[in-house]
Amino acid sequence: MPTIPNMPNISGGRRQQRAAQLRAEIEAKKKAAGQQAAAAKSGAEWHTVKSGETLDGVAAQYGVSPEKIWNDPLNKQLRQRRDNAPAKLLAQDALYIRKPQAQPDAAPVGQGDYEVGAGECMSSIAKATGHFWKTIWDDPDNAELKEVRKEPNVLLPGDRVTIPEPRQKYESGETEMRHRFVRLGEPAMLRMQICIEDEPVSNARYNLDIDGKEQEGTTNADGWVETKIPGNAKRGRLVVDAKRQALVFPLNLGGIDPVAANRGVQQRLSNLGFFCGNPDGKLGPKSKSAIKKFQAANGHANPSGELDEQTRNQLKEKHGS
Repeated sequence: MPTIPNMPNISGGRRQQRAAQLRAEIEAKKKAAGQQAAAAKSGAEWHTVKSGETLDGVAAQYGVSPEKIWNDPLNKQLRQRRDNAPAKLLAQDALYIRKPQAQPDAAPVGQGDYEVGAGECMSSIAKATGHFWKTIWDDPDNAELKEVRKEPNVLLPGDRVTIPEPRQKYESGETEMRHRFVRLGEPAMLRMQICIEDEPVSNARYNLDIDGKEQEGTTNADGWVETKIPGNAKRGRLVVDAKRQALVFPLNLGGIDPVAANRGVQQRLSNLGFFCGNPDGKLGPKSKSAIKKFQAANGHANPSGELDEQTRNQLKEKHGS
């Protein structure tokens, strides 16, 4: 316990009160130092809420979303004390804030002998290795990959995947009889919503060509095309009869980079109709123009064309992954 400084000649009750006050001040300083150390270790910054400040105001200062600050695991105790209500923040509350990195491009993650190549996803890897995709995705050795990527078909080239050993399964059956077995995990699903100026193209006939194999169908009431395709499909072409015009969509299937990577941003922009040229990871004039148009269409007060966390989050939300 820290040494209490020499006390003035005061009564015993006041002496005890002052000693308790000093101990409380020392503990508060130790706690503050611990909070700052924890924030620095995790790459976060410690912000003391000032009188009149709101979570939205604090988030604007640091250029991050209020939700990201509030839901950060480091702010769990504060959320509990404030009944999980940001409006109940008080002056002197401490918020941990992880500021956006200057270079937010994703880096490869995971472990294992299999290295993800360009255009690969968990479905194509599963088909190539003879597994059900969920068997690979849920393998304990792929826990880091699963935690970071969130979506099995949103992988970054260079990610490492552990491919488990195939497991044998035995089924009983009569001899000299023909038996049919269906492999789980095939095919994958293609889901696309067709819109014109944000209005769904509903109940429209379409023709879909996947790697040379054609199929026909009809969009649903909300403009969605939902159909099964092979897990290792690479190329496609969708033609939708929108009555007044034929909508043609060339499809580059098989994988999309995480939204944390600039190439993943470009892919999502193009898929949403904000074309920015070849997705090469370089945010040149075409990409910045597409970002600005996307921001203007999604409620940004001052569309800048600069890529920030709010834009990345909105892209992921609008794109669906």
